[in-house]
Formats: sequence, structure tokens, C-alpha cells
Amino acid sequence: MTKKMSKGEKRFTELVRQRMKESRSTELLGFDVESVHAGRAIFRLDVKPNHKQVHGVVL
Repeated sequence: MTKKMSKGEKRFTELVRQRMKESRSTELLGFDVESVHAGRAIFRLDVKPNHKQVHGVVL
């Protein structure tokens, strides 16, 4: 379900994306901010082989 973002939500989403780019951990783990809403944020992670545990699963 996709919710249309308000101007404020779009602005906060961009601010959070910029801050996350400054973090080495987000680059290492490979996740990105999809959207920021009042009281929640949605992140995206495209699972890659380096994310899998020894048994080949991602939790």
C-alpha cells in the first residue's frame, strides 16, 4: 500500500536520506530510506549475498 506523501513528509524524507548518506554503516549494510511519515520511517534493503547468514538465510 503506497501512501501519497505530503510536502513535509517529502522534505523530511530527503533530510533523512542526506543524514543516512553520512553514515558509513548504511553504506556498508546497503539500506536506504524509502519514506518518512509522522511516527514512522520505511527503509528498503535489497538483499545481497553478503547479507545472508552461514545457512543462506536473512532474518
